Amino acid sequence: MNFNITDFFKLFGSIYKIAFILFLSGLFLILSNDKVRELFYLQEFIKQFGLYIGIITLISGVVTILNIFSKVLTWLNNKRGLKQATQDIIESLSNLSLDEKRILAHFLANKTQTSNLGIEYESFQQSKPLNTLMAKGYIKKSYVNMNPHFHIETIIWDILQKNWQEIFYENEFHSRSR
Repeated sequence: MNFNITDFFKLFGSIYKIAFILFLSGLFLILSNDKVRELFYLQEFIKQFGLYIGIITLISGVVTILNIFSKVLTWLNNKRGLKQATQDIIESLSNLSLDEKRILAHFLANKTQTSNLGIEYESFQQSKPLNTLMAKGYIKKSYVNMNPHFHIETIIWDILQKNWQEIFYENEFHSRSR
């Protein structure tokens, strides 16, 4: 039977999990009292390999701390990126024409993410602002019994519900209030 290091890593999932397990195990061995060491028959083991246990605990602790620090930084960057993307969408929505805003206001007024907008025959009644909103990806069209129904994208819907006052102000009033 040959030992394969890649199969060993696959067993635990990642090197960071192994480092975390080694760190906790090393802390347990280092910080345990004599009664616990005697109970688990670890006295001789710790005397013989104590230096190596300390080194492995130190290295795995550094790897674990660096991994946690990296995950926290990634989370903060994602949070900042999401906030910036949300602001960009709010700005884009607030710069829409009044007719486009009127369509979005219809969804908010009816408190629904899906509506037929009173359109029964799409080729005759579908307006240019509606086509513009669909081209921008804010609204998608589907059919129910050959009648068009329009659906606001979930992210746009969430932003509209939370920031409707900022989005639906007129541009002049909106720029003065900032």
